[in-house]
Order: sequence, then structure tokens, then C-alpha cells
Amino acid sequence: MRRFFLLLLVIVTTMMLVGCGSTRELRFGTGGTGGMYYAYGSVLADHVKQSSDGYLLDVKATAGSAANIRLIRDGFLDFGIVQSDILATAPDQNAMFNTEGVAIVGVIYNEPCQIVVRADSNIKSIVELAGKRVSVGEEESGALKNATEILLAHGLTLGMVRPLHYSFIDAAAALERNEVDAVFITAGVPTKAIAELADKVDVRFLAVEPDIINNMMQVYRGYTRCAIPANTYKEQTTDINTIGARAVLITGTDVADRDVEFMTKLIFDGGLDMNDAVKGIDGGFHAGAANFYKAHGITVEEYKGGSAQTVIAGQD
Repeated sequence: MRRFFLLLLVIVTTMMLVGCGSTRELRFGTGGTGGMYYAYGSVLADHVKQSSDGYLLDVKATAGSAANIRLIRDGFLDFGIVQSDILATAPDQNAMFNTEGVAIVGVIYNEPCQIVVRADSNIKSIVELAGKRVSVGEEESGALKNATEILLAHGLTLGMVRPLHYSFIDAAAALERNEVDAVFITAGVPTKAIAELADKVDVRFLAVEPDIINNMMQVYRGYTRCAIPANTYKEQTTDINTIGARAVLITGTDVADRDVEFMTKLIFDGGLDMNDAVKGIDGGFHAGAANFYKAHGITVEEYKGGSAQTVIAGQD
């Protein structure tokens, strides 16, 4: 009997090892739980689980774009989402934005810069934010960069407002309680945090005027013209012109080609415009993504820099 149980233990252990080896878990960096990055990652995780390829997606809430670059570069994430303007300026920034060892998978959607105030506020334009309590986004977020540059384009610095570094959810809650005067949120629409806020209190959006948009696109790389379509949110009856970025899926250069090719196929083989997914992005594509695009007649420039491990070694 003892020999039988020992044999059974060996069989069960072997089955567990085989089962563990058949599933690959990929770590996916998003943003705050109230933003589109997290919502996108959660839906994507369901699609990955439903696929028959033996993958699971572990969705991680992060501070956003710059954090995802750093976490991928340092080997804590396999994939992440980053704003195109952050990606475009990353090589010119400090070590937090260093993109050595980070490669592109493709563009997944557009992200308008949404500047929200309460409908009962007397703030009618961005210039009137001077001296006001303004949630400008978390540290290491793309929203913080956008808020800083939009304010500068209107003659304001962060020091000329009362900046608060809230997550999207915390910012929305603070605006509901009238504890902040305005909120900057850069995210795909509809953004969960704003939609839930608009169901509780009436809100209004501050537009970015066309001449300001033109000037910003000449000064900064990675921006695009955007609009928040009418009826995106409750009581929002007109289009809101603004500037924005593109959400770009990135990965580490040390992530296996087959893992990246699987993810690229899952996302871009389902109806998204693959030609648009590879246009106007700063940086090189991962070889696994390049393989997928090549199979569809699209040639992209592959990443030619060092690996993430090289960066980590260089920092020791």
C-alpha cells in the first residue's frame, strides 16, 4: 500500500510539473485602475485566457507610461502600455525614461487629454487655472507630462497652479467632493473614472484651441489632434477639441520572440488597422512583432539597441 501511494505521488507531481510547464504567464503593465490602460489590460487578459495557446496575462496596475518603461527595462514586466509622446521624448530624458531594452509592438488606440471641471465651476478656459487646485496626474505618468506641457502652452507653469498628484480615481473623487478645481486625465474614451464621476455630478470639459494644438505639435513630438466625441459622457452634448497621444504597446527586448508574436497576433489579427498600428512611432519593433507584420506584407524597423539585461548590468 505504501508503494502504491508513493507511485501515486510521483504521478501527480509529474502531472503538476507538466501542467505548470504548459502555461506561460506574461506580466502586463497598465496604469491606475480608473483608466483605460487597466480596463484594456483586463479585457485582454480574458482574451488571452480564452485562447488555446497556453498563455495567461498577469495584469499589473502601475503609475502609467514612464513607470511601464522603467519596469519593462528593469525586467519586472514583459509588456506595458505607454503614450506615444512619452516614447518619443524618452531618449532625451533622465534614466527614468531610458528606453534601452524596450521595443515596440504597435499602436492600439488614441488617448485624448481630458481636462475636467465641475459644471458649476466658473473656470471657462485653461488660462483660468492659475492659482487653482489642479490634479495633474501621478508621478511617472504621461498625464503629468501632458498637463505640464498644456499649461506651458497657455503661459502657465506647474508652480503657477496648486498641483496635486492624484490617480484618476482619486482625482475624480476629489472633484466630486469639490476638493480640486480641475483634473487632467490622458486616457482612451470613455474613461471609467470620468464616466463614473459624470453619473454623480455634472462636469464640463476645457477645450484646447486649434492654434495651441498646432503650436504644441510643432514643439513636442508624439502628439496628435484628438476630440472627445459628443455624448461620450453624460450631459456632454458637443465634441471637445483637444490634443492627445497614441497608446503604444511595448515589450522588453529580452522577451521571447514567440511570446511577442503571440501577443501581436492576438491584438492586431482581429480587425485593427495593422498599417496604422506601425505608423509614426519612435523606436524599433521587437523581432516577434516584426515577424507578425512581415507575414501580412508590412515591413517595420526592428530594434537594434542593447538588451534590458545590458542596462541592468550597467547600473550595478
